[in-house]
Amino acid sequence: MDSVNKIIKSTINHSVNNKNTDYNEINYQCNDCKDTGYVLIGDGLDMVARICTCQKAVNSDKRIKSARISKLLRGCTFDKFDYRYYSKKNNTDGSISYYDLAEKAMDAAAAFVYSILQNKPADSLLFIGKTGRGKTYLAASIANEILERKPNSQLLFIIVPDLLNEIRSTYNKDNEITEYQIIDAARNAEILILDDLGAHNYSDWVKDKLYSIIDFRLQEQLPTVITTNLLDPPAMDHVIGERITSRIFQLCKTYRIACDRDIRLLNSYEQMQNEFSK
Repeated sequence: MDSVNKIIKSTINHSVNNKNTDYNEINYQCNDCKDTGYVLIGDGLDMVARICTCQKAVNSDKRIKSARISKLLRGCTFDKFDYRYYSKKNNTDGSISYYDLAEKAMDAAAAFVYSILQNKPADSLLFIGKTGRGKTYLAASIANEILERKPNSQLLFIIVPDLLNEIRSTYNKDNEITEYQIIDAARNAEILILDDLGAHNYSDWVKDKLYSIIDFRLQEQLPTVITTNLLDPPAMDHVIGERITSRIFQLCKTYRIACDRDIRLLNSYEQMQNEFSK
């Protein structure tokens, strides 16, 4: 470790001497480590090098990007899940309230994260609901909570239509990434989140690719979260086929998320109202 410290210190001194300027006059992006990525603590033989907090932030950002979580979804957390959109009144058909449905889905999401953090088997989850009801928000919250609390997790957040487009792009002779590499990454991810299953035209070719991923994760019992706007098994059978539907229900516990209106539209309307009231 002492030799590492000497190298770091030598690098700093060399940089300063080459610029022929006073050490304190250099403009650094990080004043704590002077852009070396390490902070020297202690004196003499007791001196040790510690990774600077600026590098921890950079590494965190890299992990989020490698997990393929968009900027829009990085702000999703359990704490910000807004229950006010979900009515506590029981539905006219006698089923439980939208609030209770949301609470059950949230509890399942939290239990999933807890199991991952404790290195225990996690029940895979299927969130079903119409567009704009909070499915993607909850799935992204799961991803963000895991990456925040267990940074070394190999998590992959995939929007299904984007995945299929990427697979198609591999047929371009100029593309260095192969179809196998893309499918294999999804099949073997430590934690896989498939968002927007159903928002696509499912040809036999598409079904074969999805089947390969979902069947593999079922056989290996790998933790998986899926969101879909296909509201029941018959609808799923019709769009993605019986083979895939059967395996999804065998792999996942199902949770329905519902509310009276599209939350995205409600948020946009509220923002517009706030602008007009200024």
